[in-house]
Amino acid sequence: MRCGRSFSLGHFIGVMFLLLSFFISCSSTPPVIPEGLTPMQFFQRAQEESDNYRWDNALLYYKTFLERYPNDLPNVLAARYEIAFILYKKEQYAESKKLFEELLDTYKKFDNPLAVPQWPKVLAEKVLRKIQERTAPRGSRPLTRSGGQDNQWGSIIVYTRILFSSASRFTISSVIFPLGMG
Repeated sequence: MRCGRSFSLGHFIGVMFLLLSFFISCSSTPPVIPEGLTPMQFFQRAQEESDNYRWDNALLYYKTFLERYPNDLPNVLAARYEIAFILYKKEQYAESKKLFEELLDTYKKFDNPLAVPQWPKVLAEKVLRKIQERTAPRGSRPLTRSGGQDNQWGSIIVYTRILFSSASRFTISSVIFPLGMG
C-alpha cells in the first residue's frame, strides 16, 4: 500500500509540473515586429491581436506604427484612436480619457479638419461620453434620450444606450417608457 501511495504522489507532482510548464510556455509573449511592415499590415495584425483579447500586443503594434510612420497623418489619427480605445476596453478610463482628449485637440489644430478622416474624432467623442457615464457616481448616470414618438397608446420616450466593443462592433439596448394613455 505504501508504495502505491508514494507513486500516486510522484505521479501527481509530475503531472502538475507538466501542466505548469505548458501554461508558462503558452503565455502571451510580445510579438517581434518585423521591419518593413506596411501600414495596412500593422493595422491588420493589431486588429487580430485585439480580436483575440491580447490588448498589450495590439498596443505594441499601434505604438510601433506611430514610431515608424509618424507622417502618415490619417493612419496616425486612427492608431491614436485605437490605442485610447484599447485602454478604454481595459477599463483604464483616466488614461483613455486623456488620450481621447488629446486626439480631439489635434483636430482643432487643422485649418481644414475635413482634410483628415473624421471617424476617429466622432468615435472619440462618443467613447468620452461613455467614460463620463462609467466614471460618474452611481446614482447620476442618466440614460440618453433619443427622441419621442406618438402612437395609439400615447406618447412614448425611447432611451437608448450604445456600448462599443470595438470600432465596428456595438450593442444597442433600448427601454420604452409610455408617457400617457391616449
